[in-house]
Amino acid sequence: MVKQTRIVFGVPNVRRLRLVCQKCGGDLGHPPGRRSFQVPERCPHCREEWYDPKVSLTDRDSVETIKFLEAIAYLTTVQDPDVPFVPQFEVDCDDPEAQSQPPIPTS
Repeated sequence: MVKQTRIVFGVPNVRRLRLVCQKCGGDLGHPPGRRSFQVPERCPHCREEWYDPKVSLTDRDSVETIKFLEAIAYLTTVQDPDVPFVPQFEVDCDDPEAQSQPPIPTS
């Protein structure tokens, strides 16, 4: 059995947006409140191309991922009382050290 922990957090709880290179594992962190947040074209560590801005304009996955990250960065700076909901994220975290314990009942 694998013990799972669920973490729920709201956008204001985001302290840093991290981009991790799939090739070298290097990361780049940005405080989300910076309005100048932009995904770089290349990994700052190994120079692996993350996206080509000329091609990515038509690559839906790249465009949507970048828009998502920019939206999180923007939302951490906005407190709009007219918005009728608060976005939150739920993350499941597996704990490999607790595999011998019984699962946590979910309701």
